[in-house]
Amino acid sequence: MYYVEALLDDSGDRAIRAVWKALSVAGLPSQQDHGGESNRPHVTLTVVTDWPDDLDLSPVGGLPLTVPLGPVSIFGPRRFTLVRSLVVSESLLAVRRDVAGRLGPPASSFYADGRWVPHLTLTSRLQPDRLGAAIEVSADLVLDSVELTSVRRWDSDARVVSAFP
Repeated sequence: MYYVEALLDDSGDRAIRAVWKALSVAGLPSQQDHGGESNRPHVTLTVVTDWPDDLDLSPVGGLPLTVPLGPVSIFGPRRFTLVRSLVVSESLLAVRRDVAGRLGPPASSFYADGRWVPHLTLTSRLQPDRLGAAIEVSADLVLDSVELTSVRRWDSDARVVSAFP
């Protein structure tokens, strides 16, 4: 699978990583706990099973783009993922359409038109009894917006990241 992810500017990246650190310090699961090149704050735009050999995603129309942050949100029925949502705008949808239009239909219905929920992951695999504590720690994120600056491809099979300026 290939994931196309929008990356944040330095200040947004630092702010999200500070929340990851605070969650970890509080003894909660945190994205900070995941080592590896692929682990950095990002917004997944789409996921596909095939990648054309000659496809270069640079430049992506509409980037850089400042996107307002929405509330903390929760995904999952039993073990939760805590995220900070992004406010959907026509500009954000245009960035996503530019990327998705070059790649074709998504491999997951979560990335289909009308179902995509743009977000920044704060923690995952959170047990229900820890949810309140994680929300409290995450409330310290005082950003009003983030700037999406570039995209990258995460090849989850080969475990390789490719940047597109």
